[in-house]
Amino acid sequence: MSNPASPAARLYRASPEERERALEKLPPRLQEQLRTQLARFDAMPKPQQEVLIHRAERYAALSPEQQAAVRQQMIALRDLSQERRAAVGVALRRLQPISEDERLKIIDSEEFKRRFSADEQKIIADLSEVMIPPM
Repeated sequence: MSNPASPAARLYRASPEERERALEKLPPRLQEQLRTQLARFDAMPKPQQEVLIHRAERYAALSPEQQAAVRQQMIALRDLSQERRAAVGVALRRLQPISEDERLKIIDSEEFKRRFSADEQKIIADLSEVMIPPM
């Protein structure tokens, strides 16, 4: 799952020249990491790129407090076991194509609460604000 708070996300729409100018200002190790992320992005099909751009734009439109919550939940997601991280990722992907009302019903359902711990529920609820396009 890509992180909309990543510095690379801010460069998705930039031209190669703009990207290079931005990268030149960074330490070499960070330059290398961002170039790798941008190369992965550039190799994606256009529809997938648009989803990532949309997520980055939604993240940028959040208040600083909301952005901090998303960053915190990305860290919490990363810290889950591989099995639970996969389960949370599946839940986020399943929520993606449905309306906001349907999403909220699922998140409030007893089945959802049985399948996910309180921490996982919070991760899914917070990240779905950015990861899922508005309907």
